[in-house]
Amino acid sequence: MNFGIHHKIMLLSALIIFVSFTYDSLFHLIIGLLHGIFESVEYVLDGCIEHLFDTGTHKTQVIVFYILVLFISYGFYRIYCFIPRCCRSLKTSLANDKAEVLSYWHSLSFFKKLQYSSAVIFILSCWFFLGF
Repeated sequence: MNFGIHHKIMLLSALIIFVSFTYDSLFHLIIGLLHGIFESVEYVLDGCIEHLFDTGTHKTQVIVFYILVLFISYGFYRIYCFIPRCCRSLKTSLANDKAEVLSYWHSLSFFKKLQYSSAVIFILSCWFFLGF
């Protein structure tokens, strides 16, 4: 399905409004899920290390700690390698979208520009007065 510029703007506006009103709930949900995943991995590693190497609780926790540090370090390394590619892709995508929006804006009549500007000012005013 190919979305036009109107659909993209409406979808982006809805996403911005949704995130601006629910950012604390989304943050709490993401942190809770990450913590649950971390605890599950730690529990499984504890069981495996203790069973395979027949170690005590302290030695198992030390081994699991260093294994988790290794996993987390590798994850940060992958993120570090991914960020430049993501930034380049984002730059080209934003440049293309900006050119598309500007060409659409220049093709509008004065009254359509006035209509869109008024709608944006009204929405931002409502968001400011009701959101804060």
